[in-house]
Amino acid sequence: MRLKPFACALTFCFIMIFSVQAQGDLQLDCKMIENVTGHKGDMNLSTGVFKVSVPHKDVKVNTIGILLTPELGLTSWVDFKKTGSDAEISGEMVLIEDQVGEVMKAALDNGLKVKSLYNKYLWDTPKLMYMQVEGKGQINDLAKASGQVFESIKKSRKSSIWGSPLAHINASKTTLDVRNIEILLGTQGIMKSGVYKVVFGNEKETTAPRGELTWAAFVGSDKQALILGDIAMEENEVQDVLKSLIKNDFLILSLHQHMMGENSKIQIVHYMKQGPAVDLAKNIMETLETMKDVQKNTKVTVHELPVSEKLPLEEKTDRIRKLK
Repeated sequence: MRLKPFACALTFCFIMIFSVQAQGDLQLDCKMIENVTGHKGDMNLSTGVFKVSVPHKDVKVNTIGILLTPELGLTSWVDFKKTGSDAEISGEMVLIEDQVGEVMKAALDNGLKVKSLYNKYLWDTPKLMYMQVEGKGQINDLAKASGQVFESIKKSRKSSIWGSPLAHINASKTTLDVRNIEILLGTQGIMKSGVYKVVFGNEKETTAPRGELTWAAFVGSDKQALILGDIAMEENEVQDVLKSLIKNDFLILSLHQHMMGENSKIQIVHYMKQGPAVDLAKNIMETLETMKDVQKNTKVTVHELPVSEKLPLEEKTDRIRKLK
């Protein structure tokens, strides 16, 4: 009985030691994060989240006569939170529309995931886009990745995606040889009002809800065409699809969900690009092929990808040459 007070005291000491150790494991090196990202942050002691903010005071954006300020939505930010020996981040980047491709590439190249891309305002000049990112891993790596994304925003602020003037394309004057597109995509589309549209999957046969099909629309001529479309994806396909689109110089217009309450969350990416029609068909087919690789290990497929022409792109290109 005399040992009971001693045992209680010993137990209390162990609890305190483990409690202090646990708190230490959940602490962030805030100074290191600021040094690596190049920007200051604030710690929320109640949540354990350290938030790095980058106000864009150099950007002048008007919407319906209002000059936006950092407090009105012109601030990029990243939240850091410790999770055991690792950490996780989530953030939102404020971009002028010309910056989307370059900043998204920086995020993906540095191991972050892009969750969504959308706009918050109407009638804003210049057009603002908001890109949400997330990541998990070593705190040093996440800080470096965040710093690279912030730096890409700064560097791309004065650049433009338009290396040369865009062609003026009128759908009523479309002269596309759709046979070339059909050979490359391995499926047929429908020409209507000067727009040749290919839908991958049949609404009656696919598990995709209405409005969640993958499609591509072509307009213009063989030498100078425009492709515009959607890709419906499972969550595990999103990052590979974005990387492929960026690799092939597509403009990513938005990334979001169309439906609510679906069992398998479907993400939709809207894209566009100008160039020779054959090149556009090759590029989008390359992106769709990346989805096939992911779907091999997935029981649920969003749509039926083209399977009628299982030929290498080089062989399909040879077919096109023979048609000419």
